[in-house]
Amino acid sequence: PWLAFGLFGGSVLLSGVSFRHTLRKDLMVGFRTHLPSEVLFAARPLMNLSPAESVYVETAALLAALQGKMEEQTARNILLQLNTLLVNNRQLETQRQRLAEAVEQHSTMVLEADKARFIQKLGETDDTVTRQSLQQSLQMCESRLEDARTMEQNLQRVMAQQEAIQQTFASAQSSLIRMQTTPSLSSPAVEEITQTVKQINLQTQAVEAAVEEVAVLSAQR
Repeated sequence: PWLAFGLFGGSVLLSGVSFRHTLRKDLMVGFRTHLPSEVLFAARPLMNLSPAESVYVETAALLAALQGKMEEQTARNILLQLNTLLVNNRQLETQRQRLAEAVEQHSTMVLEADKARFIQKLGETDDTVTRQSLQQSLQMCESRLEDARTMEQNLQRVMAQQEAIQQTFASAQSSLIRMQTTPSLSSPAVEEITQTVKQINLQTQAVEAAVEEVAVLSAQR
């Protein structure tokens, strides 16, 4: 039952449906008993999943296969961390899409060319009024260029963290596959999975907060 509940939560997260809204529809009882892990795994090709979401489904299915070899509370903890990581990954994807659009609209190459053009024009005129206008344009261009470079850096950070999330899912998956071949599960090995996923969750939340903070500061300038 614990895993059916967890996989139900995961399937809701993958579909983008509100978990609370689904609960109000009283579907929980049915899904608890009618959503085996193999069903979710088999349906994976039919879902529009990102690489991280695909590995999540595979990892959750492996966790289901270890029922009876792993303490229920331990499995619950792992699944909770995996679900949290999935949510964090989706939030990062929202940030990535927003940043990618902004970077495309504010190209550093174009802004650097504009900056060079203003500097060249300043060197070609001695007219006070013209120079004042060009100086103002140059200052605004430099400010936009700084913002564009910051957005590019944030985009790289978000994409790097998304890769770290995918690798974390893959690492958990490898550990669970290895556990399937062992007669008994050692506590350190199980704890390592939980702590690794938890650490990446905290790291992801820190990246999200940092990106949002920079965006707010840029908007206030």
